[in-house]
Amino acid sequence: MSQRNLNSIVRYLRQLTGSANANGASDAELLERYVRHRDEAAFELLLWRHGTLVFNVCRRVLPSEQDAEDAFQATFLAFVRKASSISRRGSVAAWLYKVAYRVALEARERTRKTAAVEKLGGEILAVQQAVEPVWSDVRPILDEELSRLPERLRRPIILCYLEGKSNEEAARELGCRLGTIYSRLSRGRELLRLRLQRRGVTLSVTALTAALTASAIEAAPAIPLMRRAVHAALAFGDPSSAAAVPPRAATLAEGVLRTMFVTKLKIAAVMLLVLGVAAGGVWTQAWTAGPQVEARADDPPPKRKAGDKKDAERVSVKVVKPTQGGRLLLMPRPAEIIAAQQQQIVPLISGTVNEVLVDIGDHVKKGQTLILLDAPLLVKEVDEATASLELAQAQVDEAAAICRAEDVAARERRGGNPEKARAALSAARAKAKLAKALLDKARIQASFTQLKAAFDGVVTRRTIDPGNFVQPSDSRVLRPLLTVQRIDIVRIVVQVPDMNASLIKRDLPVVVNPFGEKRGEYKISRFSPTLVEDTHPKTGPPTLGPDPRVMTVEIDVPNSDNRFLPGMHCEVEMPWKMPDPGSLIVPSACVLPQPRADDEKVQRFVYIIRDGKAYRKVVTVNFEDSINAEISKGIQATDVIAVSNLGELRDGTPVKVEKAK
Repeated sequence: MSQRNLNSIVRYLRQLTGSANANGASDAELLERYVRHRDEAAFELLLWRHGTLVFNVCRRVLPSEQDAEDAFQATFLAFVRKASSISRRGSVAAWLYKVAYRVALEARERTRKTAAVEKLGGEILAVQQAVEPVWSDVRPILDEELSRLPERLRRPIILCYLEGKSNEEAARELGCRLGTIYSRLSRGRELLRLRLQRRGVTLSVTALTAALTASAIEAAPAIPLMRRAVHAALAFGDPSSAAAVPPRAATLAEGVLRTMFVTKLKIAAVMLLVLGVAAGGVWTQAWTAGPQVEARADDPPPKRKAGDKKDAERVSVKVVKPTQGGRLLLMPRPAEIIAAQQQQIVPLISGTVNEVLVDIGDHVKKGQTLILLDAPLLVKEVDEATASLELAQAQVDEAAAICRAEDVAARERRGGNPEKARAALSAARAKAKLAKALLDKARIQASFTQLKAAFDGVVTRRTIDPGNFVQPSDSRVLRPLLTVQRIDIVRIVVQVPDMNASLIKRDLPVVVNPFGEKRGEYKISRFSPTLVEDTHPKTGPPTLGPDPRVMTVEIDVPNSDNRFLPGMHCEVEMPWKMPDPGSLIVPSACVLPQPRADDEKVQRFVYIIRDGKAYRKVVTVNFEDSINAEISKGIQATDVIAVSNLGELRDGTPVKVEKAK
């Protein structure tokens, strides 16, 4: 979907919610509003918020675009029926992902059966997606294994990678600490990578993260499809409006709901069976118990025989050496994209619009005429000023001739008054100069009938048509006839909190992350040397201290391909911590979590290779992203760190190094 559609969605959402509070409501709050009060606006906002996630799941499983749209609508039909039974109010995205995957599988099975029947009567054309052959094989496996992950690991991956939320936003939505999100993401990525490896798909953590992120931005549903889904889902919840629900989507939804009900019955039956067996075992043990030697928890495990083959095996691992730290750490900040230049075309004279030579979307050149005004009085003023200048020039010529005659008479002693003649000539010349100035003024005013572009750009707004009467506007109620913007270069404006303002410098590198587009690295072009009050809407509890202040920072970004459109929002990763030259950088896949008893605080460790064995080493992580981790304590620059087959390693495991990097 184009960025213009994304902007339309954002504007529609703002109109839909009607207030800043609704626009910032969490999934849990919106779900509660819909379940308790049947708030259709809350449901609609949930659909717009998670529609891209659901649509991409359906597209990856189903080869046909129509089947994907039917599965998309069926997912939200099921959501309407089961909204009140979602056990955890913060897991809307994870619930929708799992149901969308089930609906897509159901739709694919129905399509396969239909195709098998139709094939008996003739050949049918298969609809193929325009994707790379290798990636088309990996995507179904990736979705299948992701749907099988434990919910506590699957939910952060869906929020951070498939929905593009930051780790802080995911932590707030799931109601846990930021460190918990980091550890669950790390464990989830590693578990997903190992499961894919068992199925013959070998991906590094970096490649896996890129694959998940690419899956999130493959496509987005069209706005008409979103609106049809909202209408159908609300009608599906009302028996009197069942006729408005697409039959195929309703059939898919009913089928998945039946499957979910049967699955719950099976789980309940298994639980009852397990409880019955356990109760029977306890009863039997009570009757048959005799004197037995009780095993102690601290007994050592049985020793393996020296000739045991497994004891002699070594785990093959790949290794890396840490690199020197000093990397600037970044934090995401919301930003807005504006044009590098903007010209408001306004009338400077009164007149009638004779012709509008351009329209919205037209590219214009510097000096190009955009609007022609009809002002006949100005034309007459030019003619009048021209005639006045000609008359004044004639008077100058006459006064000059008289001045020459008086000079001759004075030299020949025939009388004459040359001083008076020269004074008359000076007065005539002054009148001619005044007439020339009035003519220039009239011509300048007449030139205002042609409104021209001040620079190369594109027309982004038009509010006038031929035949309209216009006049100079009051600056307080400025209403431009046209708006021209220069968008081959755009400015990204971001507000930096006062606590980080001291780190801002010109040419400081930052990362721009436009929604749905490729990330890019740029440099700060300029910044305001003063701090102002933050005008963005406040979220969270009120602070006791003074109001926060922000610094305005601008980044110039080349935009020859028009990827960035003025008015778009994006995310800029700004520096928030000075680099630590004494730290070491390793791949984030090397760092593993070791949960403690409360499952919230975790220790991080790596495996270092020494004397042919792997040893666990607890480390202190300053910063970690999907690629690298910055470690301040625990390892040295000379250590060799294992990066593969980490799930098979234990403290003291014999290893065989494949290749050192």
